[in-house]
Amino acid sequence: MRNSNRPQELFPGYKKTDAKIAQTTFYLYVADSANKQSKGLSNISRINPNEGMIFIFPTRGNYQFWMKDMKFSLDFLFVDGTRIVDIKRNITSQSYPETIYGSRAYDKVIEVQAGDTDNIKVGNIVKMRAWEDSNLRPSRLRRDAL
Repeated sequence: MRNSNRPQELFPGYKKTDAKIAQTTFYLYVADSANKQSKGLSNISRINPNEGMIFIFPTRGNYQFWMKDMKFSLDFLFVDGTRIVDIKRNITSQSYPETIYGSRAYDKVIEVQAGDTDNIKVGNIVKMRAWEDSNLRPSRLRRDAL
């Protein structure tokens, strides 16, 4: 029997982690392959509050994102190490084909529903339980998977 209290799994087979930033905990799907990163959160109608996706890169850089096939607006948190270095808020699907990227180099990006980051600011620390899992450390991700 299905537990009706649990939200439906949006991305079956994806690794999941959580990130605590300020007083907010985000529940994140891990985009750990080129295909998952290219697809991102596109083609789904909505996500739950404080739910989203994290993109982990093997090196610091200014990786570009877009809103292709998005059905709702997003906030982007650009993370270098464990610190937020930039935030782009309320990016709409109408912004496509414009690309979104941070103002400083980063090695992770967290995408969540627009408005979920209202209490987050640049400089906040990101605490992720799964970073203790060696399979989620950027150095352990296959370069060809990104």
